[in-house]
Amino acid sequence: MPKYLTIEEYHLTVRVPAGLPDEEAGEILAILESKPFVAKLRKAIAAIVTTYPPLAVVRVTITR
Repeated sequence: MPKYLTIEEYHLTVRVPAGLPDEEAGEILAILESKPFVAKLRKAIAAIVTTYPPLAVVRVTITR
């Protein structure tokens, strides 16, 4: 039997304007794929989760 069960999933969608030049879209994508950005995203989610004591037992995973 698994130690944890998935009870909820959230999906984050990042959109850019349709007419955005490729260079600018590439810069945005580079930021979104960067280790510092992902680390800050994980830290922000952890900060929110820890404000709810009942969530102390949950495992949160961020994937791409």
